[in-house]
Amino acid sequence: MARLQNRLINYQEQAQEINPPDVEALRQAKELQRRVGEVERRRVQEAKELEEENRELEEENREW
Repeated sequence: MARLQNRLINYQEQAQEINPPDVEALRQAKELQRRVGEVERRRVQEAKELEEENRELEEENREW
């Protein structure tokens, strides 16, 4: 198992020498993921608020 792991590590090192990671592209991808996460959190929060507002309106309608 250790030999297989060493071979994998060697392969990854060789691949990086041939195609070094684009640090700026990785940074931009991470920033984009962060922004997408923020948008998703806002949408979830807005959905919760709308559901609560809907429940309140339904209760008011029942009272009438």
